[in-house]
Amino acid sequence: MKQGIVYFIGAGPGDPELLTVKGRRLLQEADVIVYDRLVHPILLMETREDAQLVYCGKKPCQHTLRQEDIQKQLLIYARRGLKVVRLKGGDPSVFGRVGEEAELLAGHEIDYEIVPGITSGIAAPMYAGVPVTHRKFGGSFAMVTGHSKDKHGKPVLEWDSLAKGIDTIAFYMGMKNLSYICEQLVTYGKPSTTPVLVVEWATFGKQRTVEGTLSTISNKVVQQKIANPAITLVGDIVSLRRKLKWFERSTVVSQGIILPEGNNHSYLKAMLAEARLDVYEPSQNVIEGKDTSYLSKLDSFKELVFLSKESISIFIKSLGRKGKDVRQVQQAVYTVDSKVQEELQTYGIQSSLLGDRMKMERPLFLGREEDRFSLSSSMNKEFAVTHQKKISSVFSETLHRLIDDGHADTLLLSDCESAHSFLHFMKEQGMDADQAGEYLSVFCIGKETAELVKREGMPISLVFSSKEEFTEWLTAESSLSQAAKA
Repeated sequence: MKQGIVYFIGAGPGDPELLTVKGRRLLQEADVIVYDRLVHPILLMETREDAQLVYCGKKPCQHTLRQEDIQKQLLIYARRGLKVVRLKGGDPSVFGRVGEEAELLAGHEIDYEIVPGITSGIAAPMYAGVPVTHRKFGGSFAMVTGHSKDKHGKPVLEWDSLAKGIDTIAFYMGMKNLSYICEQLVTYGKPSTTPVLVVEWATFGKQRTVEGTLSTISNKVVQQKIANPAITLVGDIVSLRRKLKWFERSTVVSQGIILPEGNNHSYLKAMLAEARLDVYEPSQNVIEGKDTSYLSKLDSFKELVFLSKESISIFIKSLGRKGKDVRQVQQAVYTVDSKVQEELQTYGIQSSLLGDRMKMERPLFLGREEDRFSLSSSMNKEFAVTHQKKISSVFSETLHRLIDDGHADTLLLSDCESAHSFLHFMKEQGMDADQAGEYLSVFCIGKETAELVKREGMPISLVFSSKEEFTEWLTAESSLSQAAKA
């Protein structure tokens, strides 16, 4: 029987773009993905539709799978001849228990590879504006665990060496023992005025940072209700944050926004990213339409209007199956926007942009059924459904993780197209639309969008008349949030 292989991949500190190129490729090829809580849920969208996803997240005192069970799972899947990815937050070798897991595989002669990732002890301070080394502030840096496996959980360390011999110290997973850590460092010689930085959910849009000293940081963390995952950085280098902080200008408008694809998608995505909000886009599968009867009566139409880039490629492929090519297309060709127009040009077809008041003799519109929403109601529409786009079933697992781990609390439906696709996805996954309001605030742009959502029984939190009104609202809320922080 074919022997499997296990890839231990570091997913980085949170931001999905910090995953390595090699890590992303292996993730896309894997048969099974065993992943942690600190892995950004949107990375699951990189997996194959048929890949098996196994969650083994660990919250304090709440373990989905015990460490021994995780290791057995890796062994079982590899023995079946599967390509397995063990996806870990940060770097697998920095408090990631990769040694134990790899040791078990080696003992059973299972092949494995280790793909390093960016560790949070370096990334978290940098995203808060603090490099971990600097000529002026010292040349030594240590990464230290903030807890131990004994019944009390307090870290057992060489405190004297840490306090007197290391300039900058990054403590991992130390929120529960923060007061003890600070007391020990002061007892063994670190000045109580030494600057301290605590970074929660580093590199996510909801990142929060608290500054203090060894004598004050514990109370500040309690007041701000900071919890794991968090990195604590101790050292004079923390003073650089005043000059170098660059990432945190996020708002408290939302923990994260789920944004299904729609006509306003690009505009809204750019605007939300500018506000440092985490945006989660459900990936979609293109399903080619089965009805190509429109091709047999193509000569009866005077104009062809393409409503998406996908409709162009599918139309041309369908022509080829009928023994025809684009040279036999004699109609005037129009497109709904410049991006679709550029796609046509790659096939050597010139077109004009569609205008709202444009008069045509007998046009044929080509696109998805949902594309009808983008057309003027005054247009005489003969429509050919070239394809459908469906939210990938993989997003079901991603959605659960986004909600359960507190990454997303808002669903933004930008138009009827995005509302239709998300509602259809929920039905396919057996989710009730009327229960969405229990875990997501639903924002709708446009009266028609809101009416469609209400008909399906999904509760709506806010309705905006246009994307411009939503932008104004977000700007105002962001200003209020920043004022509150100040």
